[in-house]
Amino acid sequence: MDKRRRQRLTCFLSLLALLTLGWPQTGRADDQPLCFAQTQQCLLDATLRDYWLKNGGLPVFGYPTTHARGRTSPQGSYLLSQWFERNRLELHPENAAPYNVLLGRLGDEVLRLAGRDPASLPKGSSTADHYYPAVGHAIAPQFWDYWHSHGLDLGDAGISERESLALFGYPISEATMERASTGESLLTQWFERARFEYHPNNPDSSKVELGLLGNEIQPTSPQRALTQANRYRTVLGLPPLELHPAVVAAAQHHADYFLLNYRNQAAQEFGAHGEVAGQGGFTGKWPSDRIKVTGYPYFGGAEVMAFTGDPADSVDQWMATIYHRLILIDPNARYTGYGYGSRYDSDKQQQVAVDVMDFGGIPDNPQTAVKPYPLAYPADGQSGIPTYWDGGEAPDPLPAGASRPVGYPFTLQGVNGSLRVDYAQLRDATGQPVTVHLSPADCKGSCYALIAVNPLRANSSYSVQVRGAIADLPFDRTWRFSTGDYKLPPR
Repeated sequence: MDKRRRQRLTCFLSLLALLTLGWPQTGRADDQPLCFAQTQQCLLDATLRDYWLKNGGLPVFGYPTTHARGRTSPQGSYLLSQWFERNRLELHPENAAPYNVLLGRLGDEVLRLAGRDPASLPKGSSTADHYYPAVGHAIAPQFWDYWHSHGLDLGDAGISERESLALFGYPISEATMERASTGESLLTQWFERARFEYHPNNPDSSKVELGLLGNEIQPTSPQRALTQANRYRTVLGLPPLELHPAVVAAAQHHADYFLLNYRNQAAQEFGAHGEVAGQGGFTGKWPSDRIKVTGYPYFGGAEVMAFTGDPADSVDQWMATIYHRLILIDPNARYTGYGYGSRYDSDKQQQVAVDVMDFGGIPDNPQTAVKPYPLAYPADGQSGIPTYWDGGEAPDPLPAGASRPVGYPFTLQGVNGSLRVDYAQLRDATGQPVTVHLSPADCKGSCYALIAVNPLRANSSYSVQVRGAIADLPFDRTWRFSTGDYKLPPR
């Protein structure tokens, strides 16, 4: 298949494929959501909201910078977390209150990300006031009053030491002069969950401020999406994608357009991937138009969308599909960009989130000279594969009336040539055939999918044998993979 034909195919898939991941994203709202114009984010979950209000609010945690994001762990438990300027709150319903909400150890994490091992930092004097032998550090006098006057509400009289430890943790450094993000040199001390900064020119009530560790520790959303996508590509031996500023800008523009117009039917005339001239936030009608407008110098225009508001989760869910997966692991894609956003719909009392990832190619890509071959996912020898997929994708690859969830899909795509499949069989660990849905018609020679009618077994081995040809070059291959310890979601 020549380069222009591949480009048309990729764009065709991108214009059709819109992943339906529970859109719009809904928080567990009650009658009093707490929303902030400063970040356009809300505290919807009642437990997280009460925790934020009772344990320090804005000075301790800062504004929310994301909406509450939920995901199902491999063990089947539902986890909800939300980032704030100064920390991350995680909801653990399996724990009894007050330990059903846990704080991230961001002080420790930020130090380590900067290459500073807390254990290697100079220790303090054991004769100093407020010295903690467990860590070898003393809380500086400038920070002591703030530390012991704040704490998590564990039900103790006043604010106890254990409550302060639960909120901030132990000191993990001595107080030293450090350069702040503002350029100032400030007395600074690190704690397990916070960084204390002393601002001598502030009023007495605000001389101590907590560092914005939540903002500092979160990698940029495009970088998180890139990292997650490249993890999958590495497993397949594919060249990594790179971020391109024009593709990032195009993706973000379309995310902004979607959020601005998500209740405006006139702005959705061409579907979720299209934009309508004259509507607010218009950049270009199609993804291929938008990356040109933002300055991408080559060809491209493949695009995938989801509605999770989290770059890593979105990539995982795109990879669980049929058509979206093909775009993420296209060997001929070279550059990518990710954009996202969320807003609170006060009428429906729900948070709406969107994720957009765009892709571009380059001329004279060495991948186009590779001999045609079948690219499979899961890869041969891969382990820890999920057992099921909820079947959420548009166009729908499952036949009408198919029950869901189904087995995690096995897909095959032809690289540098049209794919023809003459025989395909999925077998379990005993060698017995597994009943699958027919490969969806929308693959049309570009892909082939084996989707087990029922979820796969956990911690089990599977094999797939396929005979066919790519660009008239015959192949007969067998791929083997194994599932992980994945439980089915609650019904």
